[in-house]
Amino acid sequence: MVPEYRSALRESWRAPTDEPLAVRWRRPDGTEVVTEQRAVALCDDDGRVVAVEGILRDVTDRVAADRQRERLQQQLRQAERLESLGRLAGGIAHDFNNLLAVILGHSELALADMPEDAGFRDDVEAVRKLAEGGSALIRQLLVFSRQGQLRPETLDVNVVVAETERVLRGAVGEDVEFVTRFAPDLRRVSVDRSELERLLLNLVANSRRAMPNGGRLILETRNVDPGPAGPDADSEAGSGSGAKAGPEAGSESGADSDSAPRHMIRLLVTDTGVGMTEEVAKRAFELFFTTDSGVGTGLGLSAAYGVVKGVGGDISLTSEPGVGTTVRIDLPAAPDRAETAAESAAEPPARAAGDRDGSGETILVVEDDEDVRELVTRMLSRSGYQVVVAPSPAEALALARGGHPAVDLLVSDVVMPRMSGIELLGRIREFRPDLPTLLISGYSADTVPGSGLPERTQLLRKPFATAALLRAVDEILHRTSRAS
Repeated sequence: MVPEYRSALRESWRAPTDEPLAVRWRRPDGTEVVTEQRAVALCDDDGRVVAVEGILRDVTDRVAADRQRERLQQQLRQAERLESLGRLAGGIAHDFNNLLAVILGHSELALADMPEDAGFRDDVEAVRKLAEGGSALIRQLLVFSRQGQLRPETLDVNVVVAETERVLRGAVGEDVEFVTRFAPDLRRVSVDRSELERLLLNLVANSRRAMPNGGRLILETRNVDPGPAGPDADSEAGSGSGAKAGPEAGSESGADSDSAPRHMIRLLVTDTGVGMTEEVAKRAFELFFTTDSGVGTGLGLSAAYGVVKGVGGDISLTSEPGVGTTVRIDLPAAPDRAETAAESAAEPPARAAGDRDGSGETILVVEDDEDVRELVTRMLSRSGYQVVVAPSPAEALALARGGHPAVDLLVSDVVMPRMSGIELLGRIREFRPDLPTLLISGYSADTVPGSGLPERTQLLRKPFATAALLRAVDEILHRTSRAS
């Protein structure tokens, strides 16, 4: 028996209570056992203890379950706090995106009317560039809040890493040497940018926690060609005698064995941290698994796994205690640019901004923010469109029902008081089922149905440039008419 519990046990005999006494014991092999006992002293006529009567019960499993439940409750509370912060960040991003949209839009309109030799042109150009930089910071805020709408696009991973390097360096701190090694002519991938940035942030944060006293973090990119040995035949990635693990035990990197060989791009994240034992490495991709003693949520590598598998990629790690860890990610390469260009050539080209045929299309603009509403109206009017404005969904619904003038396109904000843009679209489609619609938003994925956008509908994210707005309007107006 552990010595400090002997006196407690002795006192429980002398002053019994309704509460059982929990005692920890050590087995000969060193493992701990917890017992629960109720003891009553039996005394003779003179009050002397002559015997002890009681019940001894092994409650080791129950105590372990209670501890596990408490850990899970702590993780849940932390996840709820993170979700609250995420919603706050998403709300801030919405309002700030409106401000950036107005600054960026008016800067572009001013530059369009300004002579090339104007003395203050450089100042306006600087304002425009700063607004674009603010847009990039907002995207990072949405990455943190997990509020970004998924929008797969063809990306160069080298460029994404370079553009987010400042944020990544901030996540690792000054005591960690941050090294990037970019492969020249890296193939492009098709993935949502916010998901890729979130993936990078998760991996870097994990490496930071593995290097509490500083160290070295290397982000490396490579092209991987299909061959007889497959993409796993990398002599450098994960080399060494440490533990090797992937999220799908017993499979070959989690890839479909009957799938055709594909060109891949590889992202390697290597740290010189504490490393993992084989047991820990095998569980590294499990949801909520963490070695941070309740400090972390255990969502880092499991979230990374979800992003990678969502685009048909593969993730695994190699680690050795005291040496460090390498996380290897393979993402399918997007079609070659020549192939993409050939596919694009087969599509009818969209008309350039300002190239109007005098047909006088009428656009109904619905936006509760006065500054954004005025800006969108100016952008469209200057390009030859007839614009009807409505500051609220209720007024827009009344205008659409009246049918005067006839509306050719609806441009609506998504987040508005009392009725969202999605709800407004549904109401109008009851009597105008063929009305093309462009939704504009600077908020979260929660504002868009999980099943995706309705037919003949596109989504444009704030802040947007004039060219992006006109290109989206032209595409949905005229490609829809050609399809019909």
